[in-house]
Amino acid sequence: MAAPWEPWLERAARTWPQAVACEVDGDRVSCADLRARALATARRLRAAGVLPGDRVAAFVTPGTFFLELLHAAQFGRWTLVPPNLRLGAEALGRLVVHAEPALVLHDDAHADLARSVGGATIKATGELARMAVDTAPLQQAGAEDVLTLVYTSGTTGAPKAVELTNANYEAGADASIARLGCAPGDRWLAAMPMCHVGGLSIAVRCALAGMTVVQHPGFDATSVDRSLRHDEIGFVSLVPTMLARVLDAGGDVPYPSTLKAVVLGGGRLPAALVGRAQRASVPLVATFGMSETAAQVTTSWPGDASRHPGSAGHPLDGVAIRIGVPGSDGVGEILVRGAQVFRGYFRDPERTVRSLQGEWLHTGDLGRLDDDGRLWVEVRRTDLIVSGGENVNPEVVEEVLALHPGVAEVAVFGVEDEEWGQRVAAAVVLRAGATVGDGELRQWCRERLAAFQVPREFVRVAELARTISGKVKRLDCFRLLK
Repeated sequence: MAAPWEPWLERAARTWPQAVACEVDGDRVSCADLRARALATARRLRAAGVLPGDRVAAFVTPGTFFLELLHAAQFGRWTLVPPNLRLGAEALGRLVVHAEPALVLHDDAHADLARSVGGATIKATGELARMAVDTAPLQQAGAEDVLTLVYTSGTTGAPKAVELTNANYEAGADASIARLGCAPGDRWLAAMPMCHVGGLSIAVRCALAGMTVVQHPGFDATSVDRSLRHDEIGFVSLVPTMLARVLDAGGDVPYPSTLKAVVLGGGRLPAALVGRAQRASVPLVATFGMSETAAQVTTSWPGDASRHPGSAGHPLDGVAIRIGVPGSDGVGEILVRGAQVFRGYFRDPERTVRSLQGEWLHTGDLGRLDDDGRLWVEVRRTDLIVSGGENVNPEVVEEVLALHPGVAEVAVFGVEDEEWGQRVAAAVVLRAGATVGDGELRQWCRERLAAFQVPREFVRVAELARTISGKVKRLDCFRLLK
């Protein structure tokens, strides 16, 4: 009979009790201590009214307490909702309405933002810390319970919230650990946003493999460069734009041999960046994944990313990938099957059915498999813009620009960019007699959108190209800038 599923920190504290689970600003916390903290947090949240099956939204800066929350969700059998705090209060308010958390928990840095969102019970982390801890047994989560709701957009009237179970995360982490050769005592620098699976999955891998999360509060190129050189970092997850900035900060000076792998997702690797990385002794590892797959589904073997630049690597163990209806060039939709594939979109059964057809996840991304089984991603989702690792829904930007009194119609699209992967651009049809400069349109967007959503360039057109059904042909708009 199989042993019952256990929270990751329960296993880590039993196997490596004195090993460093996380390090933040030089403060080191052992596996045993982090387990004790997470248990106490779970009990305090229960006292605050959070019940098994509830959701807790975390308006919290990445750090030790955020990691406590993530693991406390398993001890208390509730779901963590980590929103993108770069979005404005209006968008976050819609997210909170959709998620219906039992509690919005905020630190001092996000107190005003949490209060402006409203729509739920709000509590400060300091207030939670002062609550008494009861010792009654907690109802722990099982493998199939939902650990997180990850919002891939969160800014439209119908947010897209990915339900990821403990089993999803664990399957992806185990396969990643095996591919990368992670070992107890290794140190993984975490500077990715914790509202993304790219950041959350680091904490999972470290707990399962006995590694240390070296957690940064956010991405700062100089800090990452310094940490890679002086903190005995073995692994780091970045997107291409981040890596380019880290190399700039370090002046392309070679990194120490303690660095085992720089795991890069979020877009195809530019050849020039691969060359810079090689000169700086950066061991590149390319990967492809998405929120719906709890991060990675393909990952290159160490050294393969430099030999085959542009490839996203081979499928991880336990993952099957096939190309749906490939064309003569072998390109078609990327379909994924495996234990890390999500169970569905929260409160959106229709979208779930469209994405999960039989055993296969239809990613909406186009790619091909070569004769050696490597995946090559040819087109990121048809309309989605991936800029610096951030997903930009063009319809959200269009809605904002369409509100400008001088704009009659608008189409937003992505343009290939060496630094950002893609940059946001817009084709605008002005109202008769209107004269609106780029600066005015850009400022209009800055006041209503996150910085990464603001178009970098605009082109004026007499009319938008459309299909016979009236749908905007974004590719034709893109050609206007070529």
